[in-house]
Amino acid sequence: MFNVHTIPCPGCGSSTIFVMTEDQFFRFQSGEHVQHVFPGWSDDDREMLISGTCPNCFEEMFPEEEDYWDEDWFPEDDSAYAIDPESDLYEYSRDWYVED
Repeated sequence: MFNVHTIPCPGCGSSTIFVMTEDQFFRFQSGEHVQHVFPGWSDDDREMLISGTCPNCFEEMFPEEEDYWDEDWFPEDDSAYAIDPESDLYEYSRDWYVED
């Protein structure tokens, strides 16, 4: 088991220690996505491991805006979309995909 110390939080300077297996440590260090290496961890814990930012400071830096998904943001009709939602290409128009 490894005790991994996070870098100090850029907001408050606090640090955290995470305990992980040797396999998890080397998978994370080799660049595997943190969600795959630590699927049971909370979003807050994974963010602390990646950036050192604690949940309170993260919320202060990136507050949720209630009107972010305001209707004014969306186009009035579907003609603005480049890919037809009914086509097979639509599924691969996102930044991520799941292989079958």
